[in-house]
Amino acid sequence: MRDKRDKNKNKINQSLRSFIAGGVIALVNLVLPKKVFSAIPKIIFENNRDQTVETAKPELKFIKHPNKINVEASEKLAAKFIDEVLEYDISFMWIKKAAEGKVSFKRSPDRPNCFIATVEAKTTGLIGVFTSHREEYFTTELEVMEVQGNYRFVPLSFDHVTHKTSSHYRAMYTFDYAKRIYNIKVLRNGRLRSVQNRKIREDVYFDDFLSTFYNFRAQCYGQVSKDWSFKVRTIPIKGVENFEVKVANDSEMQEESNWISQYPNAKWMVILTINQKIFGIKAGTAKLLGTEDLIPIAGYVKEVITFGDVEATLVKPFVAKCKS
Repeated sequence: MRDKRDKNKNKINQSLRSFIAGGVIALVNLVLPKKVFSAIPKIIFENNRDQTVETAKPELKFIKHPNKINVEASEKLAAKFIDEVLEYDISFMWIKKAAEGKVSFKRSPDRPNCFIATVEAKTTGLIGVFTSHREEYFTTELEVMEVQGNYRFVPLSFDHVTHKTSSHYRAMYTFDYAKRIYNIKVLRNGRLRSVQNRKIREDVYFDDFLSTFYNFRAQCYGQVSKDWSFKVRTIPIKGVENFEVKVANDSEMQEESNWISQYPNAKWMVILTINQKIFGIKAGTAKLLGTEDLIPIAGYVKEVITFGDVEATLVKPFVAKCKS
């Protein structure tokens, strides 16, 4: 009985990591095939024999909350991101284009004043063969709410799908801020493996990695400046309920001058310290370069494994123009 509880707890912890730090985890897991790097701890791969495959299309549910929608604030905050698509090449060691990634933002087709943020990533070429053609999908339904006097994107639902040749994993979250509870469901190969309902403390609004991505770029946490940092409040995992994001100062950027010099339009560098409890991978550092308009153009996870860094480079931006 205890073993079953431990397995369910591990399933939930894995899904929590995808909610909090899915972008970094996907970046690393995509290019680390079990067949090649089986000795690396804390990176979870599943290969169940059950071939029942559930559709990857998320079922997003509208969750009522106590805040009234401010349409003007919602449109103003989302305007610069509507229909934006950013495509990235992901490299590992000497292998260029080991994977492809895409980040997009659009209006919800079903819910007024709601938005859909998505990350799609898949392995290619030789790495694709070794990882059973791994694909990762992260989808968050966002709504603009007033939190502590400021408007920002807040997740209403979050859906994470991992698909490989012979296995399928899915974690689904829904948040009810009126009742102050959230629900987590974990499925493997189409079969429900774990369900949990948890409380949300009063005046707490969680951020997942996608809401953090857009809230930072919209400067909802504060005015972006060098040597500035802020904490992100997220679902507690193993006693940790927030993590810090820092904008590098001139000295820290100088230390990365060789890398930064490859991107002439880079103005900002964001530093994320990887907490192993949250990310479930070796402690290290993730760094992200952005333009003056906070469009991410490159990033890497430093020395996440013995063999070196995992890097991502913007190759095809489609940035929507704000409508006046």
